[in-house]
Amino acid sequence: MLLHNHSQKSKKLNFTLTKAIAFEMNTGELLGIEPLELKFPFELKKQISCSLQLSNKTDNYVAFKVKTTNPKKYCVRPNTGIVLPRSTCDVTVTMQAQKEAPPDMQCKDKFLLQSAKANDGATTKDITPEMWGS
Repeated sequence: MLLHNHSQKSKKLNFTLTKAIAFEMNTGELLGIEPLELKFPFELKKQISCSLQLSNKTDNYVAFKVKTTNPKKYCVRPNTGIVLPRSTCDVTVTMQAQKEAPPDMQCKDKFLLQSAKANDGATTKDITPEMWGS
């Protein structure tokens, strides 16, 4: 389930309406994620936001990027960035207002958090597509 490229670590984030982001953790990850599960109390025609915190426990600058299988339904801010050494970054995931409930109240949307070591002093403008291997 984890996607690995040469210099990056990736985590798949699974959303359900109960409402999970399941974060798969293993040793050697560049970024920690807290909480391990986000809950979106589903309401029709209402935008719902949840927050998570990325923590960099390394002495390196770490770039990150969040992707989703349903970009029209979710807004992630920031969706790319740099987490400084030994620091944290707050990320907000907002589910746009929905006109109807999904069948069986199941949500098949997925998110992918990619992280890669960045150069010291890097800023968001230094993040390139090559960092993600695509």
